[in-house]
Amino acid sequence: MHRTVTALAGLLILYGSLYPFEFAAARPGALLQLLTQWRLFTGLGDVLGNVALFIPFAASYTAELRPRHGLWHSAVRVLVVGGVLALLAQLGQLLVPQRDAQMGDVVWNLTGCALGIALGDAVRAAMRSPSLQRGRWEAVLLLVMCLVAEWLPLVPSLDWGLLKAHGKQVLGGTLWPLPFQAAAPHIAIALLMGHALETGPGKARSLPVYLALLLGVAAGKLLIVGTVLSPAALAGLALGGLGWLMLRQAQQAVRAQVLSAILLALYSLAALSPWTLRDSPGSMTWLPLAALLEGSMLSNSQALMTSLVIFAGILKPLADSGSSLRGMSLALAIWVFMLEQAQRFIEGRSADITEPLLVLAVGFALLAHRRSVPQAGRAASPRASSSAPAPARTSGTAAIGRWHPLVLLLSCALPIVIALHQLLHLPGIPYNVRDLFRGNGHPVALAMFTLGLLWLGAGSGRAGRCLARSRWPALVLPLAGLACGLVSLLLVWSGVTTESIEDIAGSTNLVWFVTNKNIWGDSWRHVFLALDMPLTISFVERCVRYAALYGPLPVMLGLLVAMPLRTGPAVPRLRWSAAALAGGGLFLWLCKAIAFDWSSTDNLNELIAADGPWGWGGGGYLYALLALLCVQGWLWGSYVQQRPLRWLAVLALSLLLLPAGWWLLNEGLEAQVKKYGLVYSGVQFLLGPDRSHGLDEATLRLRWFALQSATVLLLALGLWLERQLAAWPSRRPAVTTP
Repeated sequence: MHRTVTALAGLLILYGSLYPFEFAAARPGALLQLLTQWRLFTGLGDVLGNVALFIPFAASYTAELRPRHGLWHSAVRVLVVGGVLALLAQLGQLLVPQRDAQMGDVVWNLTGCALGIALGDAVRAAMRSPSLQRGRWEAVLLLVMCLVAEWLPLVPSLDWGLLKAHGKQVLGGTLWPLPFQAAAPHIAIALLMGHALETGPGKARSLPVYLALLLGVAAGKLLIVGTVLSPAALAGLALGGLGWLMLRQAQQAVRAQVLSAILLALYSLAALSPWTLRDSPGSMTWLPLAALLEGSMLSNSQALMTSLVIFAGILKPLADSGSSLRGMSLALAIWVFMLEQAQRFIEGRSADITEPLLVLAVGFALLAHRRSVPQAGRAASPRASSSAPAPARTSGTAAIGRWHPLVLLLSCALPIVIALHQLLHLPGIPYNVRDLFRGNGHPVALAMFTLGLLWLGAGSGRAGRCLARSRWPALVLPLAGLACGLVSLLLVWSGVTTESIEDIAGSTNLVWFVTNKNIWGDSWRHVFLALDMPLTISFVERCVRYAALYGPLPVMLGLLVAMPLRTGPAVPRLRWSAAALAGGGLFLWLCKAIAFDWSSTDNLNELIAADGPWGWGGGGYLYALLALLCVQGWLWGSYVQQRPLRWLAVLALSLLLLPAGWWLLNEGLEAQVKKYGLVYSGVQFLLGPDRSHGLDEATLRLRWFALQSATVLLLALGLWLERQLAAWPSRRPAVTTP
């Protein structure tokens, strides 16, 4: 491990020294000037950067050489190699016109080597100490990283002018509204300091030490040159400390999961602030570390250390609770990359590939450290380990059950996002699908829409589990359907334009009809005028219309999930089933009335077939089609872990039901729609490229078969994912507290 880290650190030194890699011939006399004109101090940030750049290299190299050659021999060798590397870096900068080669930088590089030698030897001794095994050693290192992130550049001063300058920053800054982007890193660091103290040595006295540490961090920032001491920083430390005091009361496993979730949310919200979209997307910087090597080195170093602390704080608690560190690192890197892509659309932000690479670097460092340092209480002699029985092999399903929920979610969502992105670029895609997503199909919009697709089955599965445990199914089922609809609206609205949602669910025109058309009478007209809250009423109307359109899905699929889970004597089960069906039927009638009978969109009024000979309109056929899809999705989701013969039976049934779905779709949609001087069918509008260019029936049927199959698989995948997430806490391996 040390050899790999040393090589990577050396490459990083050369990379940073030769950036931006625009080489040209050295100017005449440049080498002589480099060797004769020494300038030691070129700025605080530059000096600290030159020192810090060689500390990891020297520390890792010392840890590699120390067991074989002793401290002094290793120190001399590290200084010689470090000096040669520093001199080569300065000579290389002579060929990069944008860089300023200085022999003084070599002196500071050697200073960093000396500090790295001392640090590497101290770390090696601490790692061998029985009192600082893996978990506690990581906690101590995390605490040190938090302090470094808050106290960079670690240069104290007792200057009265510095105290006055920091006092002006505190008194002259803005506290309300709280600048979230500035406060979020300090909230995260305060939470992580509490976690580090709780899991490190001396955790019995962690609470008083933690409170003293928070005050010490704030007081120390007063005396350090170049630190940011603002109301947002102090408020962030206070909020983080208050959050940890509440969080520490939870159990260790729950606390670790909640802490990682909070840190991930803080980082994501800060990455997306100030939430102001630009007119056109910006570019993405694909050159690693480009943003860190431009501008103020001190500010960039502070941002770099804060990112490393937050990424380590997200991954370490998850790894402690039994999640796969490799999988979590990959999932977090993908998420951070998606946030960087989103920053292309945010005013004042720039997208960079560096942050995802930092996640992978932190994950690699944690993984390498855990392989080299044994966990407390698990060290065993070679004889004992060889005689111990080998762990039993686990099935694929059990192994999947141990995956962290975020890994499962990303593994399911990422292929769908890629498929949607490719689908939008295919020729002949219906225009109502092509214009559906925000940002012309931006990956972030597609990701949020994908979560909404997975929620189709996952939300219904959760509603079914809640219904199976309920004593009042007639009340719980409608409430579950309403809740699922609201969650779906939040996810879909994040990826789909508001205009597209209103085209399907209906526009918010209730206020206008009540106050201008008097559809509810004079009493309600006066009430609406007295309230004078059109935006609030319109928001509630949008939620109700969407929930009415979406609600039948979780009701039907939730009933299918709940029926087999309900156990007990036959008579109470029959009574419970009757109550659930009654509540579900009443809710379906209300949904039909809101979505179809009282609709406010031409798409539903014009596309859905009118009443037929039995008095059952197109909405009834579409509800029957939805029930057919729910049955297929439930069968696939229920038999996903069963024997292959049942797989084949469900597959055969699904193939046989494809024509039934096509028939129900045609019966539910209008055969002839006349609009804008054109005549087309509802199926043509739904599946064709546009109103003007129709497709033959065979192509339409093929497209519907593909859409029906994809919908069934999405429902099954959502049900399976919900079942895995519901069983995940009980499938995690036991965690040994260090």
